[in-house]
Amino acid sequence: MKILVCNPPGRLPENRYICPFPSRWTSMFSGYPVFIYYPYELAYLSTLLKRELPNDHVKMVDGAWMRFTAEDYKQYLDLEKPDWVIFEVDTVSYAETLKVARHARNNLGAEVIMTGQYPTAWPEKVVADGFQYACVGEFEETVLDILKGKDPKSIEGLYPKSYRKVLDLDWLPDPEDEDIRRIDYSYSGGHRWTRYKEIEVHPSRGCPYTCDFCVAGTVYYENINWRFRKTSRIINEIETLRRKYPEMEGCFFNEETHIIRKKDILEFCDAIVDSGNNDLRYEAMANHQRLDEEILEAIKKAGYYKLRVGIESVDEDTGQSIGLIKTRSDELEKILGIAKKLGIEMYGTFLFGASGSTPEGDRKTIEFGKRVISKGLLSSWQASIAVPHPATDFYKKAVKNGWLVTDDLDRFNGISDTVVSYPNYSREQILETADTMREAFEEAQPFETTTRPKSVAQEKTRMLKKDRELSDSKLDQLTPLFQMKKYDEVVQGAESILAEFPQALTCYHVMGSVHKQRGDLLNAREQYEKIVQTAYDYEDALVYAAGAHYHLGTISLEEGKTKEALQHFKNCVHLNPNHSSAWDHYWNLRQVETGALGLEERAYSSMFSLFNFSSPLFRSWLKPKIEANKTHSGNPLDYEIVQTTERESTPKVSIVIRTLNEERFLEQTLTVISKQEETSWEVILIDSGSKDKTIEIAKRFPITIISISPESFHYAKTLNLGSQLARGEIVVNLSAHAVPENGRWLKSLIEPLNDPKIAGVHGSEKPMGGWSSPFERKILTDTFGEHYLERTEDNFFSNANSAMRKSDLIDYPFEEAIDWAEDRVWAGSMQSRGYKIAYQPRAAVFHSHNLSFQAQFNRSLKFHRVFFGTLNKDCVSRKLDESNKSLIKKTVAFRRFLMDNDLGSNLFAYLYAPVFEYINHLALETASKELKFEAKLLPGAAGKLKELKPSTDYQ
Repeated sequence: MKILVCNPPGRLPENRYICPFPSRWTSMFSGYPVFIYYPYELAYLSTLLKRELPNDHVKMVDGAWMRFTAEDYKQYLDLEKPDWVIFEVDTVSYAETLKVARHARNNLGAEVIMTGQYPTAWPEKVVADGFQYACVGEFEETVLDILKGKDPKSIEGLYPKSYRKVLDLDWLPDPEDEDIRRIDYSYSGGHRWTRYKEIEVHPSRGCPYTCDFCVAGTVYYENINWRFRKTSRIINEIETLRRKYPEMEGCFFNEETHIIRKKDILEFCDAIVDSGNNDLRYEAMANHQRLDEEILEAIKKAGYYKLRVGIESVDEDTGQSIGLIKTRSDELEKILGIAKKLGIEMYGTFLFGASGSTPEGDRKTIEFGKRVISKGLLSSWQASIAVPHPATDFYKKAVKNGWLVTDDLDRFNGISDTVVSYPNYSREQILETADTMREAFEEAQPFETTTRPKSVAQEKTRMLKKDRELSDSKLDQLTPLFQMKKYDEVVQGAESILAEFPQALTCYHVMGSVHKQRGDLLNAREQYEKIVQTAYDYEDALVYAAGAHYHLGTISLEEGKTKEALQHFKNCVHLNPNHSSAWDHYWNLRQVETGALGLEERAYSSMFSLFNFSSPLFRSWLKPKIEANKTHSGNPLDYEIVQTTERESTPKVSIVIRTLNEERFLEQTLTVISKQEETSWEVILIDSGSKDKTIEIAKRFPITIISISPESFHYAKTLNLGSQLARGEIVVNLSAHAVPENGRWLKSLIEPLNDPKIAGVHGSEKPMGGWSSPFERKILTDTFGEHYLERTEDNFFSNANSAMRKSDLIDYPFEEAIDWAEDRVWAGSMQSRGYKIAYQPRAAVFHSHNLSFQAQFNRSLKFHRVFFGTLNKDCVSRKLDESNKSLIKKTVAFRRFLMDNDLGSNLFAYLYAPVFEYINHLALETASKELKFEAKLLPGAAGKLKELKPSTDYQ
């Protein structure tokens, strides 16, 4: 089934734009495409569903980031044709989302699940609107239970049942970065004065306080709740993002509050420093009552440059009514002074018009704010109007006491109006206080603070007014030259302006247009990319980068890079929602992507009909390569020791490498191993009769070399031999032609084994340059992602690059009754015992085979024999049916992959893709029809390893 995970529409009627704050509320601006926060809870959900429902198609779309109207969203759903649609909504976004949800249900027959603030506050209203799935509070596990088909009446967290027990954050995978890209949410200057290109990361969730206006504190959880994730998981996530996005400059820890338990934050800061990630810039939401000099010194050392602290009010009566921890202005001022001395910027948030507020109390807060701002103790500030969000304690007080002046939910956004009026503090007085506060704070700011650019990126583009007017005037003079096609003069003029004003990014637009007119797409692309790389302050991006993305999209289309083109058009409409040409391109490419046009699909359908008709020819061509499963005796392997290496102490890690004629890559593999940061290791190389220079190469290194006869080689038996001979407490299995990416490979690979719940770890595998077929590149790209995972049910595992404890391998060895996929069977066996299998992307190797058509068929056939015979023997007909239904779709996706990655000409891509996909389908079909296996092993059936009897004593 097809599942869409959706953020609400981003553009409301009357040209209003929304910015949802996950688990909190939504702000809204008129006529201005407001910055969008990363929808982290939906992103966690999306990735979780992909992990837990591997046979379903899960996709995430952020309608807020895409600036979708309700009508745009309907068009999107019409193309996708989902079976399930999941929305996270709040009071501001619910009405427009409801239009989309009804279209999904009534026109497409899709089931709809509502999550977020609104269904938590008013689940009965969601049900009254015709939607039975209203999730209350934290929703990831609740949604998963619904999609797994559990009885709705039994599901905790699904109305009419109330909150479920909060989840273990470390059980969740790293959040979505596949369908939506986290870097696209990281414009500097976007998160209200972020100074760097910071990607949002969420080390914790929940809030330990009960401020009456806060959704997270009083609505989203049944009880006070705050959890900090495992430190190693957070560091892994940061490092994964760094590898994927080299342009990343830092992280914004955008939680409810980052600093609660002192030991947690000190441990986290130490981990940042120890991992070398303190060269990034960090800022975080923090509780100032928890700060002290030791914490501030620790975060400064770790790379934090800014904290955002909720000052809210310094009036004691107001604070008591709100539910704040008592704020002592003298202690707060002292903490702000220490932060300034350490060079940590402090961003203060103030709240006025809250429950219990009075004109006198808010004036106290204004005077305090003026004082600390004038002393430079706050680098920036935010003054907000208190909003009684539905179901908060503030809302309940407002309803009970008759404070509400409207029930129009659009006005519950805290931007320019208030929805409450008190007997002693009227709506008009509150708005007057708001104006007074903003004016007072702006006047109090030191001159250098008010004039500085909002971000480091803006420092590169800021110009004095007179300079901008002069450069614009010179640019205007180039227009008639461009119209007369005097392109050389236009380029010379633009270069001259840039020499005088390097900040004049429009010059790059001009030169890009010239190159584009001349058909010089390479140089045109270079000019537009300079704009995108420079204008990454959010305000600059709105002005400059939107147009650059549009031109890069059209260039990508001309180059046949449709996936890249689609991304550029998405970026364009995000920054300029009124760019009609970009929208046209976007919808056209979406039609092609979803197969709505059907031309390519019909062509492939005809091709596969021809293939089926001529399948005997295919089978005749491939048959010589088909091998039956080998049978092996239960006797231990005989071996001889060719070379041993004495070490002073017992190594921590034993690296087991199997070889047979591996002279091509073995030296590279052993050389990189010798340079590992983890120094306590040994290598045990088991060779099965190499005829090339494998042994000669191996003898150049201080490793143990074991020889077995070629006819006795068997994957599981050989690996079990290596485990038995290993002296280390950890056994690493590595293919001889799997070359580690760097010197941190081994250290990263074994790191997850510090967790006793993890039985095995496998690392990433990347295509070997010049030594991998196009299809293999696609498989590796799809299989090995950028995110760390802890698998509990998915039995995927790869002994090409894996690590396990020796004690586990002795107790639960690889199953010797099967010929292949011993790694997956072992993983399934351990998972059935309650262990986890970890995927560590930082432990990458280059590993590929450059397979021919026949070799790929043979490999696929062997895999499906084991897949059906041991792991999934009850799903043969379903898998065959799924393969038949998805064959065309997979072929189209593979063809696009070939073209997007320049792996051959267009004609090659159109012909290569269907042949290779059909060969894999034919292998699956052949295996499903054979069903003649020597073992019907279920996960968990492996027994104790028999005692090995070597032919020579092992030293």
